[in-house]
Amino acid sequence: MEMIILYAALLDMVLGDPRFIPHPVVYMGKAISQGEVFIRRHFTAAGALQWAGAGLTVIIVSGSFIFFWVILWLAYKINMIMGTILSVFLMSQALAMNSLYRHARSVAGPLARGDLTAARQALGMIVGRDTDKLDESEIIRGTVETVAENTVDGIIAPLFYGLI
Repeated sequence: MEMIILYAALLDMVLGDPRFIPHPVVYMGKAISQGEVFIRRHFTAAGALQWAGAGLTVIIVSGSFIFFWVILWLAYKINMIMGTILSVFLMSQALAMNSLYRHARSVAGPLARGDLTAARQALGMIVGRDTDKLDESEIIRGTVETVAENTVDGIIAPLFYGLI
């Protein structure tokens, strides 16, 4: 298992998330959006919305687990090497080391050149706030904050759950 995670981390660092391969998180996001539309259409009371939201969470998490477990089970059933390669690939898709590095560098480069406009635009691609009026220290703070948050979400948590 540790070798799968090591190879997955190396694959992510080298390859990242290729644009031509659909990312699983995109489909999870679409399922969540559709689930939210369904919930808001059929439930209006606050308590009902909370229960429905909790149910949607259970469905998404357990559904994702079962989907990938079945795919890996089938791959290992066919061939041990196929299962291992698929395990490495899927684990690499859960990691975001390459992506996080590239996005942080896209802000750091313009900052180093003194190009605040380009740095603001690059930061705007990775944060959910308006970056148009940020000064240099606020751009740096926003970059550090998003790297810190996404380190947990895109590196530490996937490695933790991958080891489990």
